[in-house]
Amino acid sequence: MALEFHLMAEKKLNRLVARMQPVQITLGKQAEHIAGDVRSNIDNHIDTGEYLMSIKLSRGKVDWFVYSDDPRAVYKEYPHLAKNGELVGGVGAFRKALAEAPSKGLRGVSF
Repeated sequence: MALEFHLMAEKKLNRLVARMQPVQITLGKQAEHIAGDVRSNIDNHIDTGEYLMSIKLSRGKVDWFVYSDDPRAVYKEYPHLAKNGELVGGVGAFRKALAEAPSKGLRGVSF
């Protein structure tokens, strides 16, 4: 009986594994968890609910994305100067969720 090995470049192997259904299911669950954490962080700062309702989850060819489709999301997430010159603290919902991800066993999460 002959034993045959087919070697692939690491990049090609990573691409193949990343598209496997069990891997995609795991990545999707992690993305859902992150989205829940982001929403939970926003819920503490809720005003009109627009920012909370703007948090979405989508899947690319390989990666999953948690994002806000609120046109003012950057101003809500990060500290900034208001028109009157006052410093307004950002909600930091995404930053906090990503900072806590490793302690929850979520890997490969990036901003």
